[in-house]
Amino acid sequence: MCDAWAKDAKAFCDYIKSLPNYDKDNLGRGKLTIDRIDNDGDYGPGNVRLVNCHIQAANQRIYKCNSTGFRGVSPSGKKFQARIRVNTKLIHLGSHATPELASQARLDYINEHNLIEYL
Repeated sequence: MCDAWAKDAKAFCDYIKSLPNYDKDNLGRGKLTIDRIDNDGDYGPGNVRLVNCHIQAANQRIYKCNSTGFRGVSPSGKKFQARIRVNTKLIHLGSHATPELASQARLDYINEHNLIEYL
């Protein structure tokens, strides 16, 4: 948490209440939660948002066991599978010759369907 908010809980609460989709009835219990836009940054102004659990789950660091270095891309024999989970539905985006091509297929899907929060 940024120093200003760590020292002033009211400032933190006021900021959360100022977010565009803030509605106290939509917080917690599987509705909206506080999420960092950049996981390497702190909880501070400009780096927090209110999102549902599906978007928050999509905004995770790449796992250490990821051998391709690309989110949503995994090896499959001599090719690479691309996929994305949107809400609870897993969408397969094909088999590709390289991890870069598989990643590009995933990015194209995100752009075509306006899913920018899944990057």
